[in-house]
Amino acid sequence: MAGAARRALSAAGTDAREVAYLELSGAVAADRREETAALAGVYRAGEGDDPYGCALGGTTALVGDTGRAAALAALVSAVLAVHHAEFPAAPAGLLDASGPGLEGSRFTLLGDPQPWLVQRRGGRRTAAVSVLGDDGPHGSTAAHLLVRGTAADAAGPREASWTDGPGVWILPFSADDGPALARAAGALRAEIAGRGAEAVVRQAAHTARTGRLTAVVVAADEARLDAELAAAERDLPAVAANGGEWSTPSGSICTARPIGPGGRVAFVYPGAFATYPGAGRDLFRLFPGCGRPSSGRPTGPPSGSSTARCSAGAGPVDRRALMRHEAELIEDIPVMLASGTNFAVLQTRLLRDVLGVAPDGAFGYSLGESSMLFATGVWAESARDDAALAATPLFRDRLRGPKKQVRESWGLPASTPDAAVWTTRVLLAGADTVRAAMTGLDRVFVTHVNTPRETVVAGAPEQVRELIEQVGCQAAKAPANHVMHCPVVDPALDGLAALNDYPLADDVPSLELLSAYDYDTVPVTDRAELAGRIAHTLRSTIDFARLAGTAHERGYRYFVEVGPGATCTRWITETLGERPHLAVSVDRRGAAGAAALAQALARLIAHGLDVDLGVLFPPPAQAPGPGPS
Repeated sequence: MAGAARRALSAAGTDAREVAYLELSGAVAADRREETAALAGVYRAGEGDDPYGCALGGTTALVGDTGRAAALAALVSAVLAVHHAEFPAAPAGLLDASGPGLEGSRFTLLGDPQPWLVQRRGGRRTAAVSVLGDDGPHGSTAAHLLVRGTAADAAGPREASWTDGPGVWILPFSADDGPALARAAGALRAEIAGRGAEAVVRQAAHTARTGRLTAVVVAADEARLDAELAAAERDLPAVAANGGEWSTPSGSICTARPIGPGGRVAFVYPGAFATYPGAGRDLFRLFPGCGRPSSGRPTGPPSGSSTARCSAGAGPVDRRALMRHEAELIEDIPVMLASGTNFAVLQTRLLRDVLGVAPDGAFGYSLGESSMLFATGVWAESARDDAALAATPLFRDRLRGPKKQVRESWGLPASTPDAAVWTTRVLLAGADTVRAAMTGLDRVFVTHVNTPRETVVAGAPEQVRELIEQVGCQAAKAPANHVMHCPVVDPALDGLAALNDYPLADDVPSLELLSAYDYDTVPVTDRAELAGRIAHTLRSTIDFARLAGTAHERGYRYFVEVGPGATCTRWITETLGERPHLAVSVDRRGAAGAAALAQALARLIAHGLDVDLGVLFPPPAQAPGPGPS
């Protein structure tokens, strides 16, 4: 088997690193284990290779032993994976992820389908098929086939595949008062009963909403859509009369006090450590166009710094294993930075270029400022250098892991355990209260002010414990425990500036970008100043509450979190309180991608912001007219 694989790769003029999907054809699990073990040496993970770079599949685990037809079934499966640009989930029973055969290889078992991205425009997708035979002139036989497909050209795939993928129904309707909204809901129920949900939803996506109030119904299927409309018909008159808000668990929404189209829109970029395993897994199934390469920049993760690690592993994992995997990811600063920036760029394109949500400005949380500069087009995206992030000792052992920067600054003995060097805690107390209790503590720092009642501190573990006792508040371990946003970082400022020194894009956008450097506008035309400002924010306290307040003072009312998770959304909501605003996130941990996005869009539309739902629900194709007589 290994010999057949090497000959096939040699004949194709390529090597195993180009193969991203391997279809096994062993009839039973024992055969597939032997097959994988034999091929592991060919598909081994070398230095700098993605350790999860080749997904395994096998139709025999689905349909059983089909004899000589197994090779044909495996070939069809590989061709379909290349054609649809999607890795299939590994069938149950394909292999035991904890068993022998995967060690040292690039093989991975996916628990869910994942998009198959290419690194550059015109790049190829390559799959392989392993074929086992049981007869030949010298006994058992083996063959290895390669299947290639070139990525779509500039025209690319369609922008959205919402109704063909795991999308949900989004049905807006408007009127001038509550009773009129109720009548509209009743009319829509009758129309759906007669024409079906799809026709009605598609029509509504292309209908102007001219009423003073807008209700948006979100539902996973037609039966639920009818139930949501029935609830709207029943509840909206009272909600409108009382000046309240109507919402349901599925995301349906109507407010009697919409912000209106005049509020400014800010995109908010979360910190680098917001990424989590499985984040964005539905993005490319819902919006194939987002995976289209642009300007020569890879859409997928670069080799050796794989953001695929955020959703791939040796196989389907249980909750404890997933938590361990996430803890390992958070420790890998280069991977988290790369994945956070990828999410920022892709979701910015989705909201701005596909759905028509045009931002007036933006701001970020901590390293989210770097993501913001790439995503909004200030820094040239083609100049991203994830390899430099992976190579710098700052992110290997100076500011993380053993934290040599701290050890040297404080003269700690080499025998000091890592856990006794540095700790980071989230305190449920205001920053002024925390600072007042820091008297006499010279090795603890306020690193972040998330809200008026949530503060992050970091420093020597014994002093952090003493501070928490002095404040007398609840405290929790922070997800990340790196050395940032404090004066201990000062010796690394030049290195951090160099890592954030990127050429400016040819066409710098005219957006108002705000920064925690001085809680004012970013100078987007000075490359050197930008690099220095980013480095300075990494040694200074991030007062995110102040940043959100500054944005609100400048007229921003819509805050759309662009990136994984919804932490910034919560902090903005808590900070602004009763002040008029709407904060939403297009991704929420634990929620399906389509549901989270649909609920965010529904809230924006209900408050009066223009969103192009026609992209999600294009009009039905018109039947051709009669030919010439």
